Amino acid sequence: MNLTDENDVGFWSSGTSVQILMCLLAVCIFGGGAFLHIKIIQVSRREKAMSWMLDVTNSIIFMLHFAHVIIMYGITYLVQDLYLYLGEWYCYVSKALTMIGNAHTTQNSFVMALLKYIMIRHFQTANEKRKAHINYILFTLNIIYPFFVVGIFFMVMPDFIIRFDGVSQANRCLGKPEIKVNATNHDHVKIYNACTFIVGADQDMSLQYFCNLIRKCICWLHVIIIYLNMGNILEMIMYCRIFAIMSRYYI
Repeated sequence: MNLTDENDVGFWSSGTSVQILMCLLAVCIFGGGAFLHIKIIQVSRREKAMSWMLDVTNSIIFMLHFAHVIIMYGITYLVQDLYLYLGEWYCYVSKALTMIGNAHTTQNSFVMALLKYIMIRHFQTANEKRKAHINYILFTLNIIYPFFVVGIFFMVMPDFIIRFDGVSQANRCLGKPEIKVNATNHDHVKIYNACTFIVGADQDMSLQYFCNLIRKCICWLHVIIIYLNMGNILEMIMYCRIFAIMSRYYI
């Protein structure tokens, strides 16, 4: 009897209870966020403001993305080596969807700031047809940009989906819960060091070397833009421009 009690205490003290509480908290937060997003969708569709297409799209994508993340996060803790039951393809598809969703969450505010800047800077008196065209263009950009962010990494590193180690639930799904990323481990990379493995130090001055060097430069430029977006630096620059224009016209 005492042995059973000790095993139960060990089970709960191992961190399982904390994970369950975190999942419950995440579900509650998601429920509150989903309620607010549904209200945003209803109001946006009814009033048809300038950014209503972006607001509706972002709300739908946010709900789907975080629902998928929470579900996968919980399942991969309850079921070890999920790939044995559903196949590795399922884990990689889930990983790709998470990467695209993460890219969307970091760029939506920039697209909104870009819309405001364009309207205030160039089209304050635009007619409804021109406003609709601008809205459709930015709506398309809002959808395409996350695929562009992930696609650039695939262009410079075709096996990026396999080597990328930034989605913990995908690692657990594939049976790799703890992956050490270091200078000698080239099989698993993160965004901040994804470009360091493209050109090796032992390569000579050949055509392949220069092609890889170009790939590396594109990759680093892409990473810098991603981190500027993640830190809302690009939005800050855009809003500073907006405030400068408004102060010149209205003050």
